[in-house]
Amino acid sequence: MNVDEFLDSDFVSLAWAEEKAGKKGVILNSGEKDTYDGKKGFKLHIEVENEQKYWRLNRHTIQAFKDAWGSESQKWIGKTFIIGTGKVNKKDAIIGTPGQKTK
Repeated sequence: MNVDEFLDSDFVSLAWAEEKAGKKGVILNSGEKDTYDGKKGFKLHIEVENEQKYWRLNRHTIQAFKDAWGSESQKWIGKTFIIGTGKVNKKDAIIGTPGQKTK
């Protein structure tokens, strides 16, 4: 049995974001509350290069999206962003930079 399918995740990983760095993505839903390792968070369904994933956003990216498109995530659907990686609080992180700003 080929085990490759078990290595792929439905969630954005740092390695995946590094591979896709600089590529344009699109937001597919308004997001939802999420809990991971006992911490509350927020996740979006996104698409980058015809691959759909769930992305647990860090506060840095949530703030950037909010600044660009407003506090109501329903208005984020269909908006584009550039995915990448960087440092947040001295830790490697997945970063989203808003494409077009509408706010």
